[in-house]
Amino acid sequence: MGSPGNPWRIAAAQGIADWDNANTKFNLIEHPWGGTIKLINTSALVRGVTFWWCGAGGASGFEVSYNLYHDSGDQYTNNMRRAIASHEIGHAHFIGHIPNDQGWEGLMLKYASLTYYDSHFSPTNTDITLVNQIYP
Repeated sequence: MGSPGNPWRIAAAQGIADWDNANTKFNLIEHPWGGTIKLINTSALVRGVTFWWCGAGGASGFEVSYNLYHDSGDQYTNNMRRAIASHEIGHAHFIGHIPNDQGWEGLMLKYASLTYYDSHFSPTNTDITLVNQIYP
């Protein structure tokens, strides 16, 4: 995913660490079947996207992609990249979106502005509570 100093590589590492350090009942670990984190460059209106593969009775892999196309035009800060990375890593572990119409704040909001992401870049209490409800 680019050189060690690539800002998206740093953001992905921080996102994994943020979820690992959250007060949830699970930790993200490396599996032999693994997953892929990569960079894409498309004018599609997505900042990131996550896909899963299933087989043999369960998840067999995932792919997280971060979209470089919007990075320079939207002038992402490191916090914005970290929030997008953390959001997609949440999806890689089967965490869905939080509805925007509930008045909640969280990393996993369905629609979040870049301004919001600049100050909300790691899992919030809402994210953690919902994850702990899913994985008791």
